[in-house]
Amino acid sequence: ITTVFVRGGEQDYNLVMIDGIQMNRLGGDYDFSTLVTDNIERIEVLRGPQSSLYGSDAITSVINIISKKGEGPPKATVQAMAGSYSTFEEMVSLSGGGEGFGYSGALSQYDTTGHLDINNDAHNTSFRGRLDLNPYRRLALGFTLGYVDLEYNFPTDSFGQMGTIVIDPNQAKEIEQTVLGAEATVVATENWKHHLKLSSSSFNRQDNDDFDPIPTDTGDSQTTTDED
Repeated sequence: ITTVFVRGGEQDYNLVMIDGIQMNRLGGDYDFSTLVTDNIERIEVLRGPQSSLYGSDAITSVINIISKKGEGPPKATVQAMAGSYSTFEEMVSLSGGGEGFGYSGALSQYDTTGHLDINNDAHNTSFRGRLDLNPYRRLALGFTLGYVDLEYNFPTDSFGQMGTIVIDPNQAKEIEQTVLGAEATVVATENWKHHLKLSSSSFNRQDNDDFDPIPTDTGDSQTTTDED
């Protein structure tokens, strides 16, 4: 779990937004371990009392993440990296645009066996895309899509017979999240705009602990959390 603490506040004191869509889970926290920087143009952080302009969720800060806006001739990027602990990362992106439209998207995959000898694999598949349209001079439309599929395995200590410590080798968490956004901006006058935004978010987390041949285990266990 990766969290952010701003100005001495708790992890659930930050309002996290991606392309104007609130990403905080119920309770106010946001796990930054699911976030990759592919196809992100910039990250804005508003700290202090100004964050109160965004409501009661922004107690200490607003963290606003903005996707890249496609423009210019079509451009494709392919990237691959490798490192220790059988770590591999691949990314493919495409962007471009012209008069009245722009598009950008990036698909990435991350895999590692981790630095621990047992049950430390991690996998992350992410996609982030954006489409902008300007069909008329005073009308702008925007559509965004974000998807994350993450799995993280971690061993934990468990007490065996006579107080000995044994390793539980089958604990893992899986997270799947999908975010959709659509917005329309109408310029009525030079100083007046109408802005409409619709968004949908789906979050699923599973905490799994399969049966292990250790004295403290009596069977499989699974906890599922769904938020929409």
